[in-house]
Amino acid sequence: MRKQLIASGAVVVFVCGILAPVLRAVESYDWSGEFVALDEGTQSVTVKARLLDETAMADAKQFKAGDRVLLVWSGMTFTEAIRRVLPPTGQVKAGEELLLPAELVSTDTASHYLTFRARIPADDMAGLKSLKAGEWVTAAAMRASRDERAIVSIRPYTVRSAKALS
Repeated sequence: MRKQLIASGAVVVFVCGILAPVLRAVESYDWSGEFVALDEGTQSVTVKARLLDETAMADAKQFKAGDRVLLVWSGMTFTEAIRRVLPPTGQVKAGEELLLPAELVSTDTASHYLTFRARIPADDMAGLKSLKAGEWVTAAAMRASRDERAIVSIRPYTVRSAKALS
């Protein structure tokens, strides 16, 4: 009986080890943007990301620097473009789960870019300290979350991390 329990426990641990990354992928999504600044005091990062189209541009024009916004990213599991910019309590369409609450820093309508600030995990601060403005970051955020701590990890963008996401 004891051997059966140990064997069953080993199977559970093995299966959980295999399924954990899959479950995390379903619960989160990855986005990339251009690093602007790191603020250790507020535990936040400022990032510049592309606005997907004219709808996103029109949305962004409704807000001013310092406003809290809800970013709706394009894509399914990985993205680098913002589809919508809404008020924090804004209504999203069915299927729009790639949400990120943030603070609007600026909008560059000529270049189709939006700069925003978002909270990041304390554990990831050290990994971003060596970044220079203009380098890229990749973050994982919880799907359909309006929580200001939606970002669960953030790291410098590398070709290797991009291939792992494909």
